[in-house]
Amino acid sequence: MRWPQVAKSVGILASHLCIATQLLSAQQDTAHDIVASVAEALGGADRIDALRTLRFEVHHWRDGSEWFTGVWEIQRPNLIRKEYSSTVIFDGIRASIDSGSPGGPELVDADEWFHFPFDIACVFPAFFDHDSEYLGQHTVEGVDGHLLRVKLPLGGAVTYFIDAEYHLPRKLAIILDVGDTESEMTLSWGLEDFREVDGVLFPHAYSYDGNHVRALQTVEFNVPFPDGHFKVAIGND
Repeated sequence: MRWPQVAKSVGILASHLCIATQLLSAQQDTAHDIVASVAEALGGADRIDALRTLRFEVHHWRDGSEWFTGVWEIQRPNLIRKEYSSTVIFDGIRASIDSGSPGGPELVDADEWFHFPFDIACVFPAFFDHDSEYLGQHTVEGVDGHLLRVKLPLGGAVTYFIDAEYHLPRKLAIILDVGDTESEMTLSWGLEDFREVDGVLFPHAYSYDGNHVRALQTVEFNVPFPDGHFKVAIGND
């Protein structure tokens, strides 16, 4: 290949790279703008930034009947503690369960750890703590909006549907990596019953397939949790 041809090929490649960079930059700018608009709609960026911990009762309903109830406590960006008949703690890396047995808490199976970032992302938008990707405009059930996807640290992703009029997250799709293959499973949740808590609009209900609902009560922000509250301790340590 002669030099003019090489130069032309390099020029075309550089042009393509420039276009790709511009598209990526535009996507990042769009994602940033949408995240900012959601923060403003929920109560303002300052209030969102100041919201560091959450505590609430969660009532699980199935087919119109209350199934079970517990208390969830979350510390941004990746700590969660669930109190049911057992206590489950995720420290951002691994999880333990304490069922009150004499041997003390046990480690949750490693292939279950990735579920906990999804639990947090359902309750508090992951795009406030992790990078997001703009997937374009979309219409869901006659409502126009935007799609933002967030890849979570332990695998999988969450895609949020943000309505274009009110700039609120209305739906989310959880994309799970299934096993060691590239197959995926998607679970879709609707966010409902937005109420103001300490100046922040916060959804108090999450519905899945119309028959499974998580209803939140007694929602509290910035609860001062004690040291070690999210520590994963195994056995009698």
